[in-house]
Amino acid sequence: MNLSIKNLTKSFNLKPVINNLNLEVQSKSTIGITGENGSGKTTLLKIISGIMKPDHGSGSISEDVLFSSNYDYLKKIFYWGHSQDCYSYLTPLENLKLFLQLRSEFIDDELIKYALKNVGLEVSIHQSLIEFSAGMIQRYHIARMKLSNWEILILDEPTNALDKKGLAILEDCLVKYKDEKTIIISSHNNNFLTKYCDTVYNLSFGKLEQF
Repeated sequence: MNLSIKNLTKSFNLKPVINNLNLEVQSKSTIGITGENGSGKTTLLKIISGIMKPDHGSGSISEDVLFSSNYDYLKKIFYWGHSQDCYSYLTPLENLKLFLQLRSEFIDDELIKYALKNVGLEVSIHQSLIEFSAGMIQRYHIARMKLSNWEILILDEPTNALDKKGLAILEDCLVKYKDEKTIIISSHNNNFLTKYCDTVYNLSFGKLEQF
């Protein structure tokens, strides 16, 4: 699905973080976004994902208008950000079932267990997420990504806290999705971005420039 962003602006305390930003992402392409801490990468991805509203600007995903009162397009987006975005006192199985139900996606428990096994969480399936390490939480998010039905994947620093095996699991997913889905990845790891992205942009002073 094509993604188009035009003249996007977002300020905090009168300070522009995103400043008349434009972005075109072709269907089934993968783009990377790098930039210094505080440059606005997370803000940009949250706006595209519908989590945050821009001050000004317009956008579209194919025929769907972004930043409008019609939120149907959000079902086409999978956003994996910095926050855990899960219930700490539920198990990974319970969390995944709830997440999928909220997206009106109903998947058999055995398939969910299989996805957890594929990311190395089979022995932790009955633990509460509060007992998980940061790397295990990241693996939980990979399982959620694998189970959910989406067209645009938005990843904000997905390599954080992943060990070598966890990173390999994530990379296998990206290889699989790369020619099938539209993907946007934010990361400080420029080597990772250049390896998996068709185009990499640097976000600085509220604007994107090709890296």
